[in-house]
Amino acid sequence: MPDHGDPQLFRLHFKGAGTEGHTLPAALLVRAINSVQRIVRLLDSFDRVRQSVQYQDYLSEKHLRYQSQDYLPAKHLRYLVSRKIRNRFELFFQMPEKGSFALPVAIGRSQRYGARSTDVELETVGNTFYQYTEAIGMVNLDRLCEIVPDSDYRELLIQDYRSALPPIDTRIALSIEDGYGRPILDGEIARACIEELPHEVIEKRNLTFCNVRYQADPPLRFQVSVGRDLRNRIYYLRGDFGIELFAESPPELKEALDSTLDMLWEEYAQERPERLSGDARELRLALLDRMRKTK
Repeated sequence: MPDHGDPQLFRLHFKGAGTEGHTLPAALLVRAINSVQRIVRLLDSFDRVRQSVQYQDYLSEKHLRYQSQDYLPAKHLRYLVSRKIRNRFELFFQMPEKGSFALPVAIGRSQRYGARSTDVELETVGNTFYQYTEAIGMVNLDRLCEIVPDSDYRELLIQDYRSALPPIDTRIALSIEDGYGRPILDGEIARACIEELPHEVIEKRNLTFCNVRYQADPPLRFQVSVGRDLRNRIYYLRGDFGIELFAESPPELKEALDSTLDMLWEEYAQERPERLSGDARELRLALLDRMRKTK
């Protein structure tokens, strides 16, 4: 792991043609600061609350919603960031460095608030922020899942990284740098990298085919990403059994997924193997191997 110096220190560096004249729209600055603040708090809150009774209650509710095949919005998690965490991991900004829009930032370091967390806690959240930001920049989904296993938290975090970046038509790029000024997330390529990350991860554990209930073991997983054609946003889905779909809205995409799973079960899993080709027989076995009847 590269030496980034003090893990509590980093920089937000605005640059690009849109910063000519050493100016920056206030709305972009405020949005970036608020988004990065939420990222730091969410990373710490996930580690702290996942063992709590509150989080176990959330998991129980999430499981029940999956049983009814009703997706749980990620925004449901925002109540888990407590007031104590908001105070302890507040970001503190120094004045911009001369001749640039490089804003030095410290996590929870001030005379007023610094005593609210131990050095170990601050170092831990700083290291996690560095690691997650690097994984975002490399589009390393395996690493993102390793750091934050919960898909709803990951969706919130990715949304906040997207929100931090200035829109492309502003001609302004935002890099996140370590204390030495080396990019952790390169603003010139960050927007394209983040758009490649899944917009959402859909898991399906409980399914019903032909009025019979089944449980997928392990749960079926599908990644949703977002792209654009000339005028509209397009939602792409890919995942288990080689399924790849696209639609113009999330509800349409989920409806298409349900229809596709029903079709695969009826035309492959329920078909006699001698009537299928080699690839089709492998798909049939894969479907049957993942599904268990439930009462």
